[in-house]
Formats: sequence, C-alpha cells, structure tokens
Amino acid sequence: MEAADARRPRIPVEACMRIMLVVLLLGATLGGGRIRAWAAESGLLASGVDGITVESTRTAVSLPSMMGEGRFHEILYVYDIVFSPDSRWMTYIVDAIPVTRGSHQYYIYILNTETDERELVLETKTGPELKASFVWTGADTPALFWPEYAVDSEQAADGAGPAWERSLKVRGQDPRLRPGGAGIAFRRVADEAASLWYLPLGGGSTPQLISGHSSVFGPMIWSPDGSRLAFLSTEGAEFGECLWTVAPGEEPSMVSPIPVVDIAWAPTSDAVAVKTEMEELVLLSVSGGEELNRTTAVRAFDWSPDGSGLACVVQPDFQDAEVLVFMPRRGTPVNLMRSLAPGGWDLSLPQFAADGSTVYVGGAAGRDVTGDGQYFERADRALFRCDLRTGTSEPLPMGGSAVRPVLSLDGTKAVVVVEKQSGSFLWGMDLATGHAVELGQAPVEKYAYELAWSPDGRLVAYEDSMNINLATLAWAGG
Repeated sequence: MEAADARRPRIPVEACMRIMLVVLLLGATLGGGRIRAWAAESGLLASGVDGITVESTRTAVSLPSMMGEGRFHEILYVYDIVFSPDSRWMTYIVDAIPVTRGSHQYYIYILNTETDERELVLETKTGPELKASFVWTGADTPALFWPEYAVDSEQAADGAGPAWERSLKVRGQDPRLRPGGAGIAFRRVADEAASLWYLPLGGGSTPQLISGHSSVFGPMIWSPDGSRLAFLSTEGAEFGECLWTVAPGEEPSMVSPIPVVDIAWAPTSDAVAVKTEMEELVLLSVSGGEELNRTTAVRAFDWSPDGSGLACVVQPDFQDAEVLVFMPRRGTPVNLMRSLAPGGWDLSLPQFAADGSTVYVGGAAGRDVTGDGQYFERADRALFRCDLRTGTSEPLPMGGSAVRPVLSLDGTKAVVVVEKQSGSFLWGMDLATGHAVELGQAPVEKYAYELAWSPDGRLVAYEDSMNINLATLAWAGG
C-alpha cells in the first residue's frame, strides 16, 4: 500500500483553496448565477447527466390520502423507502399517532409502483433505532419481522396472490439479508439482552440460534461475501461493547476487545473498520484481529470500492477545522481537502464513485455561530468532488445547499437535493465526471429527507413534505 500512497498527490496550495472559497461565496451572494455561468463554460454543468432526463413525475402517496384512511390522528414522519429487487414494489414506513391517541406506532406499507395501489402490511412498535422491520427475500416477496408474532415464522402455503399476501412473517426484529439471499439474520430481545438468529430461506426452514449474546441496538452487518456476520457484544470487552463475528453453523468468535460503537466491513470481507468510544478509527484484520492502521478524531468514513482504505472526515486535535483524508490499510493518511473557512466546516459523510478515483463530500463554509457545528452563518453547503489521482478538489456548480447524494445501484450516478431561497430541487450527477444538471421537472416543495433509486435505474422516489413522489427517468440512446 506504500506504493499506492506515493501515487497520491499532495493537496492543492493554499492560494487555490482561497480562490475556491471566493467562488463559493460569490455563488451564495449572487444566487448562484455567476458560478453557474462559470461552470457552463468549464463543462461541469451539463445539459444532461450522461443522457438522464425526467420523463415524468407524480405523487404516488400523498399526506391527505393517508390521513383519509381514518387510521391516524397525526402523521409524524414518512421514511425508509425501499424498492423490491424487481423495482415493481416499494415499501415505506409511516411514524404516526393512531386515532386511539396512544403512543406513536410504525406502519409499513407496500406500494405497487405501476398502479400506485398500496396496502398496510404491518403495524409495529419497533422503532427506527432498530434500522429495519422487513427485507425482500426475492424479486417481490417481503419478509416481515415483528416481536409480537405468535410463531417463529409462517408463510402462505400456496405463495399466490399479491406481495403482501404471500409475505413471510417472522417473530423477531432488525432483519439482515445475507448477501446472495441464502438467509436472514435477526435479533430477539428480552430483558435488555439480545440473541441472534438465522433463518435459512427455503421450504419449511425454521430459525436457528447463532449467538446467545449481542448488543440490543448495536450494528449487525454481514460481510460483503456473506460468510460472516459482525456484531457487538459486552462479552470479552475491556468495557462497553466489542466486535464479534459468527458464521451460521459455527461458534461466535471475538475479533478484538477494543470498545467500539460502529463497524464497517471492507468490500474485500477480510478487514473491518471500527469506530471506538474515543472517536478513533481502527482497521482490524478479521482473521486474528491484527491492527492494520489507526487514526484519531474521526467523525465519518466510507470504504473505497477496492477495500484499499477509507475516506475519513477528521477533526485534528478536536478543533473547528475538519480535514478529508484517505486512510490506507497501512501507512500514513493522505490529506485530500482541508477546511477553507476560518470558522470551520461541517463536512458530510464522504462517498466514493464506483471506480474509486473520486470522493464526494459536502461542506458548509462559514462561521460556526452556535459553537457546536449545528449552524453556520452563510452556510450554503457546497458539494465537492475530490479527485484522488490529481489531489484536487472542486465545488459542483449547484448554486445552493446540497444534501448528501444518493447513489444509484451501480454507483455511477446520483441524485441530490439542492436547497435554494426559491425552493428545493432535485439534481442528477454523473459521478465519473462530476457533471450535474437540475432535474427541473421534479421540484421539491420543501425538503426531501428520503431519496431512493429503483434497482433498474428508472425510478427515483423522494419524500417531499410527507408525500412520496416518483420521478420516472429516461436515458439517451435507450
């Protein structure tokens, strides 16, 4: 990896960074007009994103129609939009107070993306801290998890009818589909303790206990190759919770006693990044728990597609200034982008393009007026494209505050919400080139907290003021 480090150029000189900041401030001050003109001349602002256009957009689920069901006293949030593998179905969760005026509940709906017909399939007390209450077990069949189900698992015998009628129902919570679709790992919680179970997907299968100890709310993640499940447990920890892994049919094994709060598998499945309670990021070999690398003051991180290292947002010495760095498996982290404003930045989660040569990160330039990073004066959030091959960083010309992009399934394109004084709008991006275009036919009235691509790349779903809209995308040349 040392040779790879040597190929990564140093960060641009300070003068270049100051010029970039001036451009950003001009964009914020002048409403984005000049920066957009500059972008058009430079070729960054394309007339399309590799041929992407909006063919149509519609409101598939409206807040008035949900309230008209007579089920809710108040709807609080709509979130967790997920498409089925065949893109025909879409699930979403409604957090609402029922008409009985009790505590809020969570309602899982399935929507037919061709007809907009929807059906309530599950009402549960399982909250968003548990990440999920369902997974798709096939092209169009959901597995629904609910602690209150009376039996371990059941499914309609003939498997006929629409998706919500042939769904698999499982007693448990927080399901994790094994890569390749061979089975599902999930939790069962009792008396503030959790056990882990595995349900093979096949005729007549029953859940199998794979670990009697687990964190109740901690992360639980399959390795990308589907061979092992990583989870947190107090067993063997120095204090707090530490990292364990388990494979179905084998005994669980502790990877390291280091107390951690978050985990992320390398795409190669042979290493894992753990974030400690002391805000350190440690890279560990899964086999034997060897420490590969370590850095401090890490706030957010993302693995490169080839698993050679991570893009990390760090705060050196926990000061205001934040730095985007590339942390290799071994060796010294390489700086990609430093803070451009004296008051510090609020950098977002970094994300890689599919080929691993580019990192995208948002940054709110301006003075931190609250002292806790929650609000920045004149804080338009620019979206930056950082090229690892040249060591350069450039803002994308969106003329507003850009929310974190949501990548398509193949990792080549993204949609992003850009908030402006005149409203909020969807933009499309070609992640290989950084070309961006406003998808003017799909405006957002206020905010889009949820964005999701369909697996076939033809639909983008976005939540807009608790309505769910579907934008149908078309591609040049078919």
